[in-house]
Amino acid sequence: MHNHQGDIMTNILNTFDQFLSSGGPAALVLQQPLQSVEGKDAIIFPPTYAPPKDRGNDGPAYNIDCSNPNAPKACVIDSIGAQANRIEPLFKTDRLKHLVPQITIVHKGGKINLLDAGHRAADAIVRFSELLPEVHNAFIEHRNGNPEPMARLAPTTLIFGAWDSRGTQHKIPRLVNMRIDAHDVELRTRSAQYVPAVDYVGLGLIEEVDESTGADLGFAAVPAQGQLGGVVVRGQVMRTGALNLTTLKALGANCQPTDLQRYILGLALVAMTELDAASLSLRQGCQLVGIPDEPAKMETVSVAGQRSAFALNSEDALAYATAAARKFGVGPDREAAFNSSLANKMRAAWSDDKMQAVLKDLAKRRPLTLDDIAAYEKQGKNKKASKAQQ
Repeated sequence: MHNHQGDIMTNILNTFDQFLSSGGPAALVLQQPLQSVEGKDAIIFPPTYAPPKDRGNDGPAYNIDCSNPNAPKACVIDSIGAQANRIEPLFKTDRLKHLVPQITIVHKGGKINLLDAGHRAADAIVRFSELLPEVHNAFIEHRNGNPEPMARLAPTTLIFGAWDSRGTQHKIPRLVNMRIDAHDVELRTRSAQYVPAVDYVGLGLIEEVDESTGADLGFAAVPAQGQLGGVVVRGQVMRTGALNLTTLKALGANCQPTDLQRYILGLALVAMTELDAASLSLRQGCQLVGIPDEPAKMETVSVAGQRSAFALNSEDALAYATAAARKFGVGPDREAAFNSSLANKMRAAWSDDKMQAVLKDLAKRRPLTLDDIAAYEKQGKNKKASKAQQ
């Protein structure tokens, strides 16, 4: 009997094989115009960043490009890292959760999904858990050219990248870069005045109000002048993205696309096309939406720089990703316990510069254990005892 369902699945899996061929495009790029829910000319609030340490008294600032005072200013509305951390948790939703393993770290305060960990597989919440041996091995295997262990354990780490700075030192490059920028912005400031509910001193409720403690406790009036007040965008708010197909091709050693490559490609396409209200509600005063008559545009870019329009919606991306995930075999959902004993011992050991250097070097080669720390602590005590006897 002819397997019609198998033919349909094969056809779906072959849909984007041109992206994985050696002569295929170098990248898939996205441009998506956005606007404030309050309208085009509304004030929006970018993220604020702390000043460098050498400018101690400066307050927080927006990331605005002011290199050319005569040119329109561009402002970061959401960075690449911030967008990654907003998109990744979408893979916990009922719509997408079947695409990736749901890994949960259990700790005294509750639970956290790996998809919520900012540094992904390299995050401390994972490295100091029962998963440490597997995570360490996955980074080593990826460094050696085998991405499958990471794809089974934490596939979104292959999509959004990670640096295992506390262990192997291996860096997994991002496949998907997404960011939101505003062009031709005008900086706004705002002022405010806090007025106490009653005259605390005049009514005899408290004895006196001094300038500092009275303000801190809410007993005194507090003026605030010249504070950051957002930006008005005269140009466009644009969400841009790029899927690095060249790096994706490097995940396979064969001429033909592999199940792993198709699986990771499916996740990447979902990440680029899934438009969720939560991922565009960036912060207080910055809730963005699409523009109905300016839909998102996608293009493929060849190695020679030739651009071609490419149409893809979230439903087609999800259908492909689902088929690819089924063929590859998604890793199992799991729970793992956080190891507080190891975390506390490591924190204490890290305060000793010599021990930190030794443990860092060892962590490049294998997962650290409590026995490792105990051995080096004992070694240090023996050296001190030996010196005392001399």
